[in-house]
Amino acid sequence: VAGRSRHPDFSTPSLELIRKLAMTALVRLAVLCVVCLRVAIGIDLVDTAMKWASVSWGETNVTMTRDIALRNGFQSELHRLETDDGYIIHMTRIRGIRDFTERPKLPVLLMHGLLSSSDHWLLGGRGKDLPLLLAELGYDVWLGDWRGNTFSRGHKFMSTSDPNYWNFTYHLRAHHDLPAFIDRVLHVSRAPQLFYIGYSYGTTAVMVLGSELPEYQSKIKQAILLAPVGYRLRDMHPKIQMAVDVVLNTYKTTTIRALFELLPREGLFFPLWRAACGSFQEACTKMLYYFFGQRGENIDQESFRALLPRLPSGASSLDLIYLAQIFTRGFRAYDFGKRTNQYVYGQKLPPDVPVEINTIPMALYYSPSDHLNSEEGVFELSRRLRNVTFVKKIGIANFSHLDYMIGKGVKEYLYDDIINLIVTLS
Repeated sequence: VAGRSRHPDFSTPSLELIRKLAMTALVRLAVLCVVCLRVAIGIDLVDTAMKWASVSWGETNVTMTRDIALRNGFQSELHRLETDDGYIIHMTRIRGIRDFTERPKLPVLLMHGLLSSSDHWLLGGRGKDLPLLLAELGYDVWLGDWRGNTFSRGHKFMSTSDPNYWNFTYHLRAHHDLPAFIDRVLHVSRAPQLFYIGYSYGTTAVMVLGSELPEYQSKIKQAILLAPVGYRLRDMHPKIQMAVDVVLNTYKTTTIRALFELLPREGLFFPLWRAACGSFQEACTKMLYYFFGQRGENIDQESFRALLPRLPSGASSLDLIYLAQIFTRGFRAYDFGKRTNQYVYGQKLPPDVPVEINTIPMALYYSPSDHLNSEEGVFELSRRLRNVTFVKKIGIANFSHLDYMIGKGVKEYLYDDIINLIVTLS
């Protein structure tokens, strides 16, 4: 499709090179995790490993998002889509409980973040989860799954074992996946516009979409950005700085060719994750909060137990690099290096995302305790965005990046406010 971004094609590297690059990255990330566990929790990893054989785990089967909605009493459908660049992606529709005496309501599209999937929106059950709350009010709710995650792993010509399958970032998802999602929602729901709710990296995609595909600006009635990612972290938390340094140093000279799946829910990593967190949920909780927030006192343990067997959900290795680039260099297109940038963009540095021309109304929610956000950065972003509905600080002490999904009382201090905004605009 003319005008939509694509990554350049590269010759497929040898499997041996891929293995070496993957092992280098995994070893460095493993060392980082060990350091974090030792510093944050004081766990003896040798003793932990000895106990892996006696692991107990809850629900181990991956349950499709549609099945979770059905289990909670809602009509639900699975939709298969093909993007214009050949990826096969999926989305789940949760049909609203309709009062047919009322006018039809605009549909709501929710998009997850990095290493996540649509089932992460449905961890608490009826009366707690944002999509189910909206469906109870009569809204047609759609949950998308970005390319490359657990539920969207297809392609017309490539398999996931082909390194070139993983040649994408959220920038490309904004150009190809998100338009496909929006068009399907509007077509099936027979609506002129929709509400968009993005979490973390899901906010990045809609900002790119509105800035670089302006024909989609009028299709979004209101965008709601939870923990927006789209600016440089000037005062980066030491924990995040350490992780960013590992990522950028690992791929400094091999960025283009290091194409592989990052932390899939299948394969070698997941049994190790399941084993460690099955017996040591408190340790896993502390490790996650070590990176994403404060002490974790806001976590809903029931939702957390539902989340653990659904982590992680897979992504491209380039996704992690792109996130590190945003944190250190600002909101730009993907940086391939000067030579390839010249070929792709016609200049040595990647262009900035022109958010100033994005007319989609944006409501921003953030927390100062979120290590992947900063108050200064959120306000810098809001000054650049053209149409900001409001910027709201979540007034809960130590509210972390994970609390948007699994925080105790998140319905009362966040979801109710989001629903009120949507109802008011409806």
